[in-house]
This record gives sequence, structure tokens and C-alpha cells, in this order.
Amino acid sequence: MIAALAMLATLDPSMAHVHPTSFFPEAEDVRFQAIEKQAGERDWPFVETRGRLACVPSFGMRVVLFFPDMNDGLDELVEPTGVIVTTDPIQLFSDVEGKAHLAPGMSIEDKIRRLGPYVSLGKKLCDQPKGTVLGPSEL
Repeated sequence: MIAALAMLATLDPSMAHVHPTSFFPEAEDVRFQAIEKQAGERDWPFVETRGRLACVPSFGMRVVLFFPDMNDGLDELVEPTGVIVTTDPIQLFSDVEGKAHLAPGMSIEDKIRRLGPYVSLGKKLCDQPKGTVLGPSEL
């Protein structure tokens, strides 16, 4: 996750003046909401059918991440890897790690259209009080 946030900082030169300690959010700064694919949903943008959206305030921006639920039916806990959820075409084109979690066969235009609602939802999470964890229909 930290590498993803560092990548965001390098993409926006206007963020160069921000003090480095604001780069590392505290645990209580992160907000989560469980999401999952609904029956018959065709525009679900992720490979995994369940996960959590997270909003991480960093460098004055609200960074939205998707953490897939990787523990379905497994005996041991699997460390989930977050992927940045964005509608920025440059990031969508260059994000190699995130492609593994996005539905295959989507064009850049499809990604922008399908991810847009999740970007909006994730950014709204940052407006919630610190430490908030929301259920699927609370926002």
C-alpha cells in the first residue's frame, strides 16, 4: 500500500512541497466499507467478488483502495494486497500490480466507467469520523 501511495505522490508534481511525515497516515485515519458483487451485476470491475474499499488520506488527497477478500475457504490467513481504485487514465494504463485485481478484457474507457462509482464511494468514506467501518449499505 505504501508503494502505491508513493507512486501517487510522484505522479503529481504539485505535491512536492508536502512534508514527508504527512505521507504516513495513522491507522485511525483509514476508513473501510465492505463491498461485494450482487447477483446479476455485469459492471463489477474486480476479479474478486468481495472485498473492502478503503479511503486513506495522504498528501491532502483521498486515496481509494480495494482490498479483496482473499480468505474464502482457505485454512490459513492470506495477507490481502490493496489496489488503487482510480479513474485517472495514466494510472490505469501504468498500474501493473492492479491489473491482477481488475476484471479482464476491459478497455481504459470501461475501467473509468466501472470504477467511477467506487472512486466516489471511497472518497465519501474519508468524510466519515476517524475509525469508521461501514457496512455494505451505510453510505
